[in-house]
Amino acid sequence: MRVWAEHPDMTPGQVGQILGEMWHAQTAAQRAPYERMAEEDKARYEAEVREWQAELERRDAEAR
Repeated sequence: MRVWAEHPDMTPGQVGQILGEMWHAQTAAQRAPYERMAEEDKARYEAEVREWQAELERRDAEAR
């Protein structure tokens, strides 16, 4: 369902509320693939942050 396309007069907050209601109406099995993708993306992000921090520390050490 394309909430905003069907209700172009709604505010972003109203659209968010409807999407939240739709999310909570889903079963655990329906939400599972999206929750798995979110977990994988979080792990990827955390790994990238660790790499970035290590690179900053390396550059800082080289600058001294």
